[in-house]
Amino acid sequence: MRKYGYDEFAGDIKKLAKMVAEFEADGILFIARGGATMAHFLAMHTGVRKMYAINTFSYEGQTKLGTPIVGELPNLTDADKIIVADEIVDSGETLKAVVEKLQAAYPNKSFKTVSLFQRESAVVKADYCLHLTDEWVEFFWERDGGEAQ
Repeated sequence: MRKYGYDEFAGDIKKLAKMVAEFEADGILFIARGGATMAHFLAMHTGVRKMYAINTFSYEGQTKLGTPIVGELPNLTDADKIIVADEIVDSGETLKAVVEKLQAAYPNKSFKTVSLFQRESAVVKADYCLHLTDEWVEFFWERDGGEAQ
């Protein structure tokens, strides 16, 4: 297991912000819950003020549930170039399902995906990513934020 702490995260967000700057996004959509912290910091470092959330369900703890369940899409009518943020692309199935649903609902919008980590075996890759891993990653917000029992 890889423990991912705040100090490493803070440096990584600055790197990701520089990487995504070329896209000139006017919105950030995060995949809840994992992408929330990352998206908030990314928005602060890029100046993007329009933020959106989408719920998905793929895991129960460290156990994969099967086909991802994608919740209701947010209203994206006031943004044209949207970053889709998630903290890790594991199998890639969640990111793939979310992007397919977004593109079907908003064919005239541009979407780019961003992640801190991804597995080489993922069925889709993030457009912007910093780390390849085959380990389970324990993010500081999971460890320090707690999980309801």
